[in-house]
Amino acid sequence: MTVPRDHSDALTEISALFDPEADAASPPARTRRWRGPVVVLTVFALLAAAVGGYVVWALSAPLPAATLFASAPEPPTTEPVTLAMPTRAAAAVVVTGFDESVQTGGTMSAAVGGSEPRPIASIAKLVTALTILDAYPIAPNEAGPTITFGKAAHDLYDDYYVRGATIVPMPTGITMSLRDALSVMLIPSASNYADALATWAFGSTSGYLGAARGWLSEQGLDDTVIVDPTGISPANTATPEDLLALARIASANPVVAEIAATTSFDIRGIDRVQSTNALLGVDGVTGLKTGNLGMEQFNLLFTARIDAPGGQRLDVVGVILGGSTRASVDGNVRALLASIRDGFRQIALTEPRQRVGTVETVWGESSAVVVAGSPAVRVWSDAPIDVELRATAPVHQTAGTGVGELVWTTPSGAQSARVVLAEDIPEPSAWWRLTHPGDLADW
Repeated sequence: MTVPRDHSDALTEISALFDPEADAASPPARTRRWRGPVVVLTVFALLAAAVGGYVVWALSAPLPAATLFASAPEPPTTEPVTLAMPTRAAAAVVVTGFDESVQTGGTMSAAVGGSEPRPIASIAKLVTALTILDAYPIAPNEAGPTITFGKAAHDLYDDYYVRGATIVPMPTGITMSLRDALSVMLIPSASNYADALATWAFGSTSGYLGAARGWLSEQGLDDTVIVDPTGISPANTATPEDLLALARIASANPVVAEIAATTSFDIRGIDRVQSTNALLGVDGVTGLKTGNLGMEQFNLLFTARIDAPGGQRLDVVGVILGGSTRASVDGNVRALLASIRDGFRQIALTEPRQRVGTVETVWGESSAVVVAGSPAVRVWSDAPIDVELRATAPVHQTAGTGVGELVWTTPSGAQSARVVLAEDIPEPSAWWRLTHPGDLADW
């Protein structure tokens, strides 16, 4: 017959499983009765503590950093400015004064129609004036020596009249200062005054020519040929490049620059004369000298100052050779200056809140990455612009959190804009935390 087992005997057998010396010695029955429950409770307590510790850690552990997937947008580009250069004449222009915010290097130049020497006509009178002032320098506020023109100078009026040159009366015995005589030579372009002044200064035309050649050589104007002080001969020639250099030299001479910018001049005892340069004061033109040898041979060596956007002032030196009429040359100059002025552009570097990427998390949430703000830059023509994305991992995951910056390199230097999260990134659920210990511990 089977005898029912006592519950205490069963517990004793169980506790014996945890006692390596149970077979060696059997403790009293009372000890066997309480040791078993303590061990079991201890095991369960340790398990509970471990689970609780894990839960606390999982719910409070720092989240792994989000990953940024982004790239810099294409930098803005503009079409290059097409300067309005003449189509039926030779021309060259140099523009200086650009600051680094609009044009790398600060200078722009262009030329059409070839680089060979061409007749310069009365532009040669600038060489005459500068050669004389090299021998007889006068200060900006001085009149210079007094000159008396005799009968030989008076007779030049008729000589140049029959040759169709521009002339201004010169009564025998008239006296005037060197400055006034130069003004009559340059403002109305009086050829008889140019001839008379050259003879006064150097004794003869040949004396003047020798001095002019020396002066041209000193200035490095090796492609300029002068055969008379007036420019009436087509053998007076120069290249466009030399003429631009001549314009800079003339503009740097305060006496010549002031005379060349004068629209009219009163000759004591004679009359008021007008400048042949009708563009003076128009569209910023400040000088310098006209010249013509008849149809299809109208020239203008000019300087101008353009007030550009942002308070910038550009200095323009240009020449047009071989224009069909005086009006066409003037029109060409005005169109050219307008095209320089219109070449300034205000460019947005990015669209407002332009998307440049995404931030993604390991728990499956994400946010678009956008540009905060819309910076702009002022450039001239197609000045180069580069852009770079400098990214950082987001520390916080709320809208507006910075994740880097875009840096544009422009002629004026660097401009930047923050790159931010477009919206909040939700926290992961507690269940995700509890079930993804490897992601939390970065295993």
